[in-house]
Parts: sequence; C-alpha cells; structure tokens
Amino acid sequence: MDSSAKGVFGESSNDYNAMFKTSYGVDSKEFQNYYRDLAKRIKSKEVDLIIVVGMFLPV
Repeated sequence: MDSSAKGVFGESSNDYNAMFKTSYGVDSKEFQNYYRDLAKRIKSKEVDLIIVVGMFLPV
C-alpha cells in the first residue's frame, strides 16, 4: 500500500473502528484482519454499502 492509500485507509479505518469498536490499522496484518472482518459484516448485513476504488486493477 503506498502512502496515499495508507492515508485514505487510515481515515476510513478510524471511522470503521469507532463504529464497530475495533482497532484495525494500516499495516499488512491489520489490513488483512480488517478485510476479513468487513467481509463477515457484509455477509451478516451489518454493512449496507461499500464503495471499492482501485482494487484488483491491473497496474
């Protein structure tokens, strides 16, 4: 993750952490745990909408 992406994710993860009482950050292990937690919350319909930008795009 480049520094620009880390900044954006850092801001959004702060909101996510506040909303769901979690403590995810920008390092790779925490991001993977965040990603798994988000997927679980989407499946259980705790999250209604997610906007994905720049994911799985060829470089």
